Amino acid sequence: RQDFIHKKSGGIDLNKRYHNYGYFITNILKLLDNKLILSQSIRHDSYSSFKDKTTWKLGGKFLIKDAYISANWGTAYNVPTPDQLYNTYWGNPNLAPENVLQWDISLGYKNFSITYFKSHIKNLIDYNFSTSKYSNFTGKSKIEGIEAKYSYYLNKLNTYLYLSYTYLDTKSPDGKELPRRPEHQIGFDLIWYPDENVNIGFSGVYVGNRKDIDGTQTGYYTVINAFSNMKISEKISTFLKINNITDKYYQTVNGYATEGRSVYAGVDILF
Repeated sequence: RQDFIHKKSGGIDLNKRYHNYGYFITNILKLLDNKLILSQSIRHDSYSSFKDKTTWKLGGKFLIKDAYISANWGTAYNVPTPDQLYNTYWGNPNLAPENVLQWDISLGYKNFSITYFKSHIKNLIDYNFSTSKYSNFTGKSKIEGIEAKYSYYLNKLNTYLYLSYTYLDTKSPDGKELPRRPEHQIGFDLIWYPDENVNIGFSGVYVGNRKDIDGTQTGYYTVINAFSNMKISEKISTFLKINNITDKYYQTVNGYATEGRSVYAGVDILF
């Protein structure tokens, strides 16, 4: 059982809720000396405020020494939040849930993997500037792209490296780009482990072309963070992190500020 509860939103006493009961079963088959792995899942959800829905997923992975090929195919069902439904300003009580059909295929070799994915979304939920409320896109929206990942541990330097790249191609039912989704995004993590109790690192992300709902450009920026963690004893550890160390000005949503350079430090104590 899941309970969705929203008490306040935008200073308004919302006090709305709904719930659902979910039942699911998953099966995994290992064949050919565990070189071929097949998975099957099915789930049924019964909502108090929406129609019942059954979703499913089929997956497979074939291992070839240090390489593999895998694929997944399935459906999803995303219901609107109480805020999207009932907020006095932007809510729309007539919102319908999203129905999703998605699939992906991946190739991997040692520490590298690349995935092609595609989703078709019926009744995509998004904010509508013409009505100043949330609404459903009538028809099917498309999200497809490529994601590449690479990770490596340099034993001599006790350093972990992680790189990722994502390309997105999105289309609304009328053929326009979906808002707030970057076309290109690059991420990285670089973590040094001087000993088993200490780690020091950097993480960052580059966001390429990305437009907001009103067409304003909110992309083309890089944010870099730094962090350090130290375990003093079994029950005491400390942390230090610096977010946005270059003090880059950027917005993920047009009109809403994000934090500049920020420093956080603390101690975690277990009792």
